[in-house]
Amino acid sequence: MRLGNHENDDQSKDAANAAQRGVDMGLHEKQRTRQATGCKISMTNIFEHREGTRARSGDAIDNRQAHDIVLRDGPVPLQILEENVEAWMAAQS
Repeated sequence: MRLGNHENDDQSKDAANAAQRGVDMGLHEKQRTRQATGCKISMTNIFEHREGTRARSGDAIDNRQAHDIVLRDGPVPLQILEENVEAWMAAQS
């Protein structure tokens, strides 16, 4: 024996599905926001280091080599990236 009518069950399922989609969208939006924030922080940090490197080297830096150093090891924590750039700069001297 089935309690309730079919129409109400479908409406309940639709409401539950809509609520779940709303939760999913909210979680995805938070993830995108965190990702965008992380990218902006990294970009700002890389630009600051680039300018500091240029100031120390008197603009004698090869942009292609510097770009290769930043990308060489793929995604790394900013501290590791800073160490890589510093080591590269020391080797250039």
